[in-house]
Amino acid sequence: MDGVSRVDIVDQILRDAEAQRINVFLPTIARLEVLQTGPHATDESKLADWLDAPYFQYVELDAYLADRAREIAQTTGERTGVDAAYIATAQHVQAPLLMTWDDKTPAGPYGGVEVCTPYANPGTMRMGD
Repeated sequence: MDGVSRVDIVDQILRDAEAQRINVFLPTIARLEVLQTGPHATDESKLADWLDAPYFQYVELDAYLADRAREIAQTTGERTGVDAAYIATAQHVQAPLLMTWDDKTPAGPYGGVEVCTPYANPGTMRMGD
């Protein structure tokens, strides 16, 4: 990360999302995953406000996406169903990029979605770079 902290990277990504320079799509299951690790995990009202930020665009994990996530998990053997839900969501919204610090989701392209470690200024990324 070249001396840039995760907090700084997340702050930059969220500033870009708030300024509408990038879109942040999340499967609804993400709301459960931040239960213990969100920036305001000890304060439920602040956590709820953060999760309801207008720049988060939630995608319902319906039967179609759940089945797609299961297929991804079964064919890769390296991802849990929850991890695969993020990939299925990214594919569904045709996002070119999925950022994650989860080491169970290996970097590289997957079905049209580039999976990588988060970095500041993702709006500057061009596919193929």
